[in-house]
Amino acid sequence: MNGHNFTFHISDFKLSLLASLRSGDNPVRAILGHFVTRSGLSAFLIASLAQLTCALAATNEGDFDDIPAMAPPRGEIPPSFWEQYGLAVTLGGTFVLLLVSFFIWRLTRPKPPIIVPIEVSTRKALLQLRDKPETGALLSQISQTLRQYVAGAFSLRPGELTTTEFSEALATNEKVGPGLSSSVSQFLRRCDEQKFSPAIKPPMGAAAQALNLVDLAEARREQLRAAELSKQAEEMSKPE
Repeated sequence: MNGHNFTFHISDFKLSLLASLRSGDNPVRAILGHFVTRSGLSAFLIASLAQLTCALAATNEGDFDDIPAMAPPRGEIPPSFWEQYGLAVTLGGTFVLLLVSFFIWRLTRPKPPIIVPIEVSTRKALLQLRDKPETGALLSQISQTLRQYVAGAFSLRPGELTTTEFSEALATNEKVGPGLSSSVSQFLRRCDEQKFSPAIKPPMGAAAQALNLVDLAEARREQLRAAELSKQAEEMSKPE
């Protein structure tokens, strides 16, 4: 009788367990009930599995229901240095770079050549030759210096000309004038005679004479400039 009652109670427990496993909302319980029905496990094993399933379900339900405490809110992140001053730093750096580049360009650019007036350079060259012994080479250097000056001052055609050709060019140039043309031509002929003459002649003071001719030429140029200014003033004063 007791064994029968024990069997009955185990059977009742098994049936109630199966009913609870099948009727539960937990999917694990449903799977376990199905497995128990199929395999026919013992009541003790079934009870142990049921207790384990309930414990796991309670743990999982507790984990899902419990919301963890939230950390306190952090303070607002301040703007970075580039966010605050990025534009100013960029503009300032660009300005400094351009300023430095400008100064470097000013310091390294080639300087324009200093143009010395032709009369100044001619006088300087003749003064250096004045105190030297008057040889044929020195006379050639003096006459060549005077030729270059007259050609540049009065815009004569370039080219290597003989003394005769150069004298003809002077005589046909209205800017030079007959007086200056005659004086320069005579000086050049005397230099040639002094250079090529076999007889020894006393020094002619070629450098000093050349300096005097430069002064005459500069006076002539001043007359030409004054005449040009007077002509321009007359044209401006005429009524339209």
